[in-house]
Amino acid sequence: MSKSAVAIRAPPLKLPGRYMLSDGSEFPCETVDVSPGGIAIKGLKEGQPGERVIVYIEDLGRIEGGILRSASGGFIVEIRAPSKKQERLAEKIAWLVKSQEEGLANRRMRHRIDAAHEPIVMRTVDGQEFSGKLIDVSVTGAGILVDIALPIGAHVSLDDKAASVSRRFPGGVAVAFRGTVPERVRDILALAEEGTCAQIEEVAPIVG
Repeated sequence: MSKSAVAIRAPPLKLPGRYMLSDGSEFPCETVDVSPGGIAIKGLKEGQPGERVIVYIEDLGRIEGGILRSASGGFIVEIRAPSKKQERLAEKIAWLVKSQEEGLANRRMRHRIDAAHEPIVMRTVDGQEFSGKLIDVSVTGAGILVDIALPIGAHVSLDDKAASVSRRFPGGVAVAFRGTVPERVRDILALAEEGTCAQIEEVAPIVG
């Protein structure tokens, strides 16, 4: 796919996410525009042309590809995926773009995924460990049932991955990931991806 083809076919679409470069470093990002063949993102660190990159985009899931070129404050990625996955991406993107244009971006599409009380260990900065249960997750954070009162902004770790408390609620806290997304959360997001696509097809089928 040519560089111009990626840019021309990609509709404007802003979604939060994270990306991992070939050296394993991981950073938060936001999409600028997205198509089934390519994605433009803004992030803290630019990759090199030809470098392999893995991107986790909220509402779209895991996307793999190669960096085509740098762009203003980020870079453009050519998506490498089987045609079937690209078709699913096209359906998700079409629904997200339509929702954004109609002012429906705050509907269920921008959701956290139910984590079914999956167990996880939370560790505080003083080394104490607490058994928690994941309520819901996204690529940027998680809600956790845990028996500890922590202040907003407190640094913690989930399965040894850094996070900070962003909100408190009765019986638990919400955290924002500060670095690498915990592997357990990634697994939940990956398992939910197929179900999310099916939900989108049911709510807003794409008519050919």
